[in-house]
Amino acid sequence: MEKRKKVFLFFVFICIIPAILSSSCSILPGDNMDVAVKNDQADVPDDEFDLNKELENISKEIVSPPVITSHKLYEEFTSETDKKLIIISGEAEPQSKIELKVNGSTSDKIYKTDNYGRFRIEDGIEITEGQNSVNLYSIDTSGNKSEPTRLVFILNVKKPLDFTVYEDSQNLKEISQYYYTKSYEPEVFIAGKGIPSADVYLKINEKIISSMQSDASGYFSFASVRLERGENSISLWCLNNNQEPSTPVTKNILILNDTLSPEPVSLAGYVTSSGNYLSWEKSSDEEFLSYKIVRVDEPCLNPQYPTDDIIATITDSSVTNYKDENIISGKAYFYTLWVIDKAGNLISSNILPLPAPKYNITLKKMDNIQSEIIARRQWYTQYYEITNTGNVPVNIQPVFDFFVLEPESDPNMALNPLWAVYIWDPNTGNNYYSNEDIRVTQIADWINVYGTKNVEETITYNNDKSVKTTTIVTITKQTQEKDGKRIAVSTTVTRIIRTDTATGTVISDTSTSNSSESVVEPEKIGSAISDIEPGQTIRIAVKIINVAADNGDKITVHFHFAPADCQGYFFTEDMVSTGDIQVTSSGK
Repeated sequence: MEKRKKVFLFFVFICIIPAILSSSCSILPGDNMDVAVKNDQADVPDDEFDLNKELENISKEIVSPPVITSHKLYEEFTSETDKKLIIISGEAEPQSKIELKVNGSTSDKIYKTDNYGRFRIEDGIEITEGQNSVNLYSIDTSGNKSEPTRLVFILNVKKPLDFTVYEDSQNLKEISQYYYTKSYEPEVFIAGKGIPSADVYLKINEKIISSMQSDASGYFSFASVRLERGENSISLWCLNNNQEPSTPVTKNILILNDTLSPEPVSLAGYVTSSGNYLSWEKSSDEEFLSYKIVRVDEPCLNPQYPTDDIIATITDSSVTNYKDENIISGKAYFYTLWVIDKAGNLISSNILPLPAPKYNITLKKMDNIQSEIIARRQWYTQYYEITNTGNVPVNIQPVFDFFVLEPESDPNMALNPLWAVYIWDPNTGNNYYSNEDIRVTQIADWINVYGTKNVEETITYNNDKSVKTTTIVTITKQTQEKDGKRIAVSTTVTRIIRTDTATGTVISDTSTSNSSESVVEPEKIGSAISDIEPGQTIRIAVKIINVAADNGDKITVHFHFAPADCQGYFFTEDMVSTGDIQVTSSGK
């Protein structure tokens, strides 16, 4: 310590001597002072400056600053809390006092050095998160104060936990600074990770609302945490191994309520050589979040958000067009545009098909090497190929036309002709249609241009059975094309004949007639052939079995196949026909 003091005095001497010489040798213009220079006179007047004495006086007033032996100038610390106590030790002049200034504030506490000049700040200096400035001064017994010894401590707070706020525990959609919601008091899900098997506390807006213990891996969660409309401060902390509370981790969330759905927009578009072009009006919603363009290729599905294919998300409300280039040329796609606001309110546009859907199929009759003459209990099979030539997936609905038997069944015969007819899937062996009891001619009403007749006769008597009343109801049906539709005309004639039972004389014979018209659709039969993609070809077969027909008996079978959508609506104008399939019984 004494050696350092002498070095310090030497530097003071070096600095003071030039100043003294400079002041004693300079003469300012205008001075009235006489200067006497006596080169050969060695005597110094009594009031002359005494350098040694001045240096001795200065040295008495200079106090050496403390020397810190426990820490470096810039030193970093890590803590789980936002404060930490630092124990500092060092050296200064013996029996001197040590004064502290921490982050600009002078401490009330004074520490003393021992007889050897050593000191230790046992109660510690409290530093906070970030950079901290610490100045230490030495004060000698005469009250002289040293220059400061400066230290810089940096406290890095190690967060013992972290957490995330989600809308709910299912989709785990994270909530950040703002949360737009339909609810005035939404319930959220909070999950995070901290110290294993530690008590975790949850505080909402200055109120501790819940606590729990984290699991062995440190994970914890709080479900159904209710927040308030407006500002919400969410803080979590845990108790460390010493049961000290960690530094709270706080997140602020502003809850904004919005219950109104955006205004709907209209979606338009057209097909280009490079893709399907879509356009719409700009959304006017003040809390606009995004546009979602949803696409499906199934005509009976309404493109829904978020379950169906989202092909684009647009977050700029001023963008009002989009080109879908990821398409198969000619194939029909179905689009909707969804406007979503920040609270999750949403609304859909109209459904836009591009290009317009086409339901078209073709039917090709395959060559058949089998004879159309079959014995009893034998099969006749005619194969067909059906191709979806449209641009949307279709179902194919079998439609009945007619069975014609030659000859017709005779009620008086013990044995009548009996046939069975199937529409068969050769790949699976399943039947789309089966009818195993065909005994008479059957003609569908919707295609019956020749008309059908049904006669029903009933006989009743009066109380004494003197008068017989015969009622004959004749119903005829005939269909015809009219304005692009098939119209069925149904005529009912009711004839009432009253007869005297004793003489057989007709007492009265009256007839009434009325007609009605109705639009008739083809008669669907069996089950539809499902989900035939555009360009796909399938094979089906019509199978006829001679159950019990006699020699020379004939059956003619005629079916149609109609393209249908997934809701069962079928398109009569696009039907295809098997044509007449005629089989003759050999009677064997």
